Amino acid sequence: MSGYKHFAVAGAGTIGKYIIDELLKARVGGTVDRVVVLTRSAEGNDALAAKGAEPIIVDYHTPSSLESALQGIDVLISTLAIPALALQTPLGSAAKAAGVQLFVLSEFGGSSEGHDDGVFPLKNAQREHLTSIGLPWIVFCTGFFSDWFWFQPFLGYDLANGRVEVGGTGDSLVSWTSRVDIARYVVYATTALPPAKLHNRMIKMEGERYTP
Repeated sequence: MSGYKHFAVAGAGTIGKYIIDELLKARVGGTVDRVVVLTRSAEGNDALAAKGAEPIIVDYHTPSSLESALQGIDVLISTLAIPALALQTPLGSAAKAAGVQLFVLSEFGGSSEGHDDGVFPLKNAQREHLTSIGLPWIVFCTGFFSDWFWFQPFLGYDLANGRVEVGGTGDSLVSWTSRVDIARYVVYATTALPPAKLHNRMIKMEGERYTP
């Protein structure tokens, strides 16, 4: 076992809420002792507290605010969305200062390895930053969220109106994993696997592989 029992999650949205739920289940089972949720406002905090989490309001632009919230935390899990990804850099620095032992970066989706377009340079730079300051990191490459993708009209899947737009030939295989399965594996890995199998690793996983 990793020995990690104190967790913090930054972001409680698309994937974060599922990871928080799985951590709270692990807390009930005795595998996890503490689940902190970093929030930017009080909205929804009462519901989190009622479930057994510890919501803490932080200012991502104030290092002391982040460092204080992360005291005593073993593993920091970021589920920040793409518009907020830049915040992972100060978050990582604060985590190192607070004594966090592992940073799970918000790279749920396709692997950024070998890519230098779009948001990938930022993701690559953040891993390099964590390595340079000596904070171990881990990335879970999951493919598309199979329980979310199909319900996003902006991606071309307007099921409510019976319309689907398929790019290319439509016969390329891609990886899919449900958010529940992602959350379960992230919590399993960070609580059950030894640190040597977690530090500075890219773990690739998929629930299914089929065409869009």
